[in-house]
Amino acid sequence: KYLFNDRFAAYSRMTGGGQSSVFRGYDLTNNAECAIKLYNLADEDDGVTNEGFEREHDALLQLHHPNILPILDWGRHDLTGQYFLVSPWIPWTLNDLFEDKEEVYRALYQPFLEAYPEYQEVLSEDDFVSAVMNDDDDDDDDWLELCDEGYVGDVLKGLIYAADKSIIHRDVKPANIFVGCSFNPDALARGLDDEHDIEQRREALI
Repeated sequence: KYLFNDRFAAYSRMTGGGQSSVFRGYDLTNNAECAIKLYNLADEDDGVTNEGFEREHDALLQLHHPNILPILDWGRHDLTGQYFLVSPWIPWTLNDLFEDKEEVYRALYQPFLEAYPEYQEVLSEDDFVSAVMNDDDDDDDDWLELCDEGYVGDVLKGLIYAADKSIIHRDVKPANIFVGCSFNPDALARGLDDEHDIEQRREALI
């Protein structure tokens, strides 16, 4: 029941709404995590679910942009007949940052060390979180105002690209904006000598 196109396996239901549920899964070909959106069985009388799948599927196939979540696969489940879409797994949304920014940054600590193992002995988890929070505090008055960088800039770029193809995102909200952070190791090295101020690059996809 939880295998899609003999490639993607779903193992944890994350969210559910009126027309679909989203499962966390992984790609059996490379063990990469993915998100599987499984549409509810369509009502034979109104076909609302089929229409929702077809509209989203057709739109995503036209959109290829770094700030729009790509589609990896799609189809109809062999056993249940339910439509599904598969996309890369991105664990955090803008809503998560609004609700508990510190928890998100603590979750980023281990991936950060994997990318920059040279800081394992010199930067504790608390220092890392404090440094990233300091960078956020410096930008608190700016990031919502800037239209060419940060989360807002990324969202606008994606929306404008879609609009140029006559596709309008009808549900833009924090829970539907996927976010991530990358870090400038040179700025980090400077920061280690000066109050651990880490320069980060905010990235968002819709």
